[in-house]
Amino acid sequence: MEAPLPVGIIDGSRRDADLSFPFGEMELATNADQIKLVGDCNENQEGAIFGWKLYELSDDGSYSALIDEGRTMCSGLQFAIETSTAGLTCGRSYKAVAQLGFGAPGEVLIHNSCH
Repeated sequence: MEAPLPVGIIDGSRRDADLSFPFGEMELATNADQIKLVGDCNENQEGAIFGWKLYELSDDGSYSALIDEGRTMCSGLQFAIETSTAGLTCGRSYKAVAQLGFGAPGEVLIHNSCH
C-alpha cells in the first residue's frame, strides 16, 4: 500500500477476488488530501484497463452516493487508485471498488474519522 500520508491497516485481505487489495479496511490520516490505494492483479490481467468507483456508505452499509470513479491499468501485477479526499466527510465511511469485466471486484472500506 502506498499513501502520501500514513494510514492505519485494520484487517486482512480478500484474496478470492480477481482484483484484490492487501487490506480490507483502512483509516485515513487526519490531514490526508489524497488517497492512493495499490492492489494486486494477476498475470492474465497484465495490461488490462479496468474501472474503479468510490462510494459513500449509508449507516446500514449500502451505497448512498458515488463520490469518484476512474480507470486504472494492471501493470507489474499491480494497479493503483488515486483520488482526492476533498469530497469526503468526517465521520463517514466509504468503499473503493475495482472491477475487471464480470470478475469478482476488489474492495476496500475507508473510514474518515478525522481524528
